[in-house]
Amino acid sequence: MKSRRSKILTRRMCTICLSLLFCFSGCGKEEIPEQTVEIQYRADDGEYRENGYGLDIPALENSDTAKEKEKTILTLLVCAMQGADSNFAKYVKLFNNQSDDYYVEVITCHYGDELRDMRTRVNLEIASGGGPDLLVEDVFVVDNDELDKGAIVDLSPYLAESGITKETYFPGYASLVYKDKVYGITPYAGVVTYGIKEEVLGGQECPDMDTLLDRILTYPEEACFQFPQEAPGRTLRMLLRGSESVLGAVDWENKTCDFTIPIFSKALDVAKRCAEGAQKGCEPIAKSFSLSMATCGELENESQGYVLLGTYFDDGWYPTCFGSDILMINGNTKNLDGAYAFLSFLLTKTAQSYEINPIHREIWEKAYETNVKRIEAGSYHAELNEDIKQRLIEIYDNARYEPRRAKTVLNIVYEEADAFLTGQKSKEEVIDIIQRRVSMYLAE
Repeated sequence: MKSRRSKILTRRMCTICLSLLFCFSGCGKEEIPEQTVEIQYRADDGEYRENGYGLDIPALENSDTAKEKEKTILTLLVCAMQGADSNFAKYVKLFNNQSDDYYVEVITCHYGDELRDMRTRVNLEIASGGGPDLLVEDVFVVDNDELDKGAIVDLSPYLAESGITKETYFPGYASLVYKDKVYGITPYAGVVTYGIKEEVLGGQECPDMDTLLDRILTYPEEACFQFPQEAPGRTLRMLLRGSESVLGAVDWENKTCDFTIPIFSKALDVAKRCAEGAQKGCEPIAKSFSLSMATCGELENESQGYVLLGTYFDDGWYPTCFGSDILMINGNTKNLDGAYAFLSFLLTKTAQSYEINPIHREIWEKAYETNVKRIEAGSYHAELNEDIKQRLIEIYDNARYEPRRAKTVLNIVYEEADAFLTGQKSKEEVIDIIQRRVSMYLAE
């Protein structure tokens, strides 16, 4: 057994350093301090060191005296994943403690029947001019029609006024974008990219989608796409999910479609071949790579033998953002300033200081420097250097969320394509049905 001296014996908070943060619109009467926690620990060599990045939000009293303080109460409807012990719940406490004007009251529903019932109720409330001030998409699943009708507030002008831009933040904060307008934000976005085996592509060159499909179709070995025994339609979803035009089959401007184009037919053939390979438990040809400061160095080794492509968008391959909490403001709210004050607070340095992978660029730099110190002290094992740092920044800058516009069309495609992938209908029959259904949708 290793001696206690060779391990990290103590980690304790010894100082809280405060630096002033510019005040976002509506976030309270006073400037909000950035809380940076200095952590002292003993490394393997027995020497004490400190690093200055706080990952643990301090315990705060969650006062229920909002009415006594004459604060405006904002209602926020969430599902169970934002429970009492989550960072999100702690952010609510931070906001309620620092704001002189607003108090966020969290209403929680659980998964299963309760969540389904709540979704139905919220849809009815919003349609009739009511509903909570703030929402997460798990509770209110947004479609394009609702965005066009103003069910959710366009945050773009408020974000611009508050200085929340891609110059100050990585693009992942804007998690719900439709027609170049931001309707939802995520304070903690992750990034994932996808790779294809070099042997499938015949080299390290990044192909276009048409070439990728040809390479998979002519690959001599039987294979599934990413996981053995995966669902038949998963490969098709992976191929199409980033393309707003569905590989060029949909013309949104003229409201027309043509699913008889060769590249869409190839995509169906690839999905069918990979589905058959999955049924046989064949080896996968693709792999996903989640990216963070802790894993990027390992990526250099893990990705050997793969060409990192990412997700295919209409203008090329890009890493994909993902965020579990897409936060929105109800278009019916009577407390717009307060609702925006809360959302913008989640992106301030104060809140971002507690994220492992913050999307505020300045805080991200501090987190990176802290991880370097931890590695040097021997308390944290990873590979970080200037090349990896610049690669990470490039990946975060280029990462995108999947487009929203084609969501309904893609659901039609997936629904009908399943009959071909499972051998119930011919490819020609399926393409004809997709063509007719999507044409009707575009004409509506």
